[in-house]
Amino acid sequence: MFKQLLILATIIAVAVAQTRIPWNNVVVLGQPSYTTSAAGLSATGLNQPPSLGIIGDNLIVSDYNNSRVVAYNLLNIQNNSPAYVAINAAGLDVRGSYSSNGIEPYTENGVEYIWVGAVGTNGNPDSVIRYTLPLTANQAADPVTFPGLSLATPQAVEVDVENQLYYVVDTGNNRVLQYAANDLTTPTRIYGQESLSGTQPNRGGAPSASTLRNPTKVILGCNNDLWIVDSRNNRILHFRNDATTADFVIGQTDFVTVTSGSTASKLNVPLAAVINPECTFLWVADTLNNRVLKFNIENLANGLSASEVLGVVGSRGPAVDRFTPTDIDIDTRTQRLWIADFNNNRVLGGVTTNVATATPSPTSVASASSSSVPSASSSSAPSASSSSAPSASSSSAPSASSSSAPSASSSSAPSATSSPVPSPSSSPMPSRSACPVPTPSPSCPTPTPNPCGCESNNEKVTINFYFADLLRGAARD
Repeated sequence: MFKQLLILATIIAVAVAQTRIPWNNVVVLGQPSYTTSAAGLSATGLNQPPSLGIIGDNLIVSDYNNSRVVAYNLLNIQNNSPAYVAINAAGLDVRGSYSSNGIEPYTENGVEYIWVGAVGTNGNPDSVIRYTLPLTANQAADPVTFPGLSLATPQAVEVDVENQLYYVVDTGNNRVLQYAANDLTTPTRIYGQESLSGTQPNRGGAPSASTLRNPTKVILGCNNDLWIVDSRNNRILHFRNDATTADFVIGQTDFVTVTSGSTASKLNVPLAAVINPECTFLWVADTLNNRVLKFNIENLANGLSASEVLGVVGSRGPAVDRFTPTDIDIDTRTQRLWIADFNNNRVLGGVTTNVATATPSPTSVASASSSSVPSASSSSAPSASSSSAPSASSSSAPSASSSSAPSASSSSAPSATSSPVPSPSSSPMPSRSACPVPTPSPSCPTPTPNPCGCESNNEKVTINFYFADLLRGAARD
């Protein structure tokens, strides 16, 4: 009897820990249904979108392998809605002029802008490019540059409008550069390196509170603090005021440990995060764990555990709750959480009812069965033929360690129809591992000491998102 009670108590405890992020009325863009994942080059197609951003009524999406940036109108958005413009291409059915990485929107003095991280092609250098909204096809970039700055797979530029500061996320050079808006020639502060000449991961040595390895995102806090997503150190660092040494870390219990994992307090190559307007919690795209985590950050502590989870560890879809999240953003007016699902060539957006609510953190968040994930109504998804979209092989998708994750069938994913997605009734809100160790193969001859560069099935990871070239060469690190 005691044993039975113990088992029951364990089941209850796990159920409590498996708090799911509410996600309803899910919209899919780039695909005709939740269970398709073919790449496409059209107004309704996407090909490995790594990043997105929301500004005004626009959802801006970086469409990496189509070498373009596309924009969607969020008013009356529905499944498979077409993009209305590609700002760096002559049309929506042609490849653009450069491959785009990160997207960062901001508003200043009533004018809306976006920064784009651009991977140079045809001998052109990597750069960051700014555009002014409204967006038009083949729109010229704004004449804003950082003279003399050499970048490597940059993400974008985070702008602190209040303090007139620009943060350039220079992923391949393992640093974040802060500039005063009135002087873009010399950085006022450098995160991750001791000087502008430094470019090595973790400064060429051991990780610490002052080092970075492929940072991919800067998130501004509410009290002149900021967060940096330190992707390949499997952590997110918090910096107070103007310090370049972090005071708190999420994903690790200290500043010298950088191992990946899939528990509630561990991360596996996180690529993005977003903070709520009240700065009470942080949403994290835990990319190679195939999940989004929510952390209560009102009481910061190293090794903080997530309170809620969306997605299933080791299951990357395609299904309504199966994805490889490479970026996330929240439309605080409609409480819709948007996810760039790189491997499934799509973007997902679902209504969550607690955007501004932080919940107590349990000791663990186990992967939950798909039965607890709110499914989208099938009446809200339009049907569209995908016969013209080129097929995309999923063999190149990154795999996360899933030995403890239950297998998930996508057969329960709702199919699409043509009715628009109903508007949420919520009131508007203010805006503001261990990796699987592979064996050597011709495509991954030296998988150690960093096994994250190759698949467990001996295929080299061909993820092109964000630090594309770096991941392709990770096995050589």
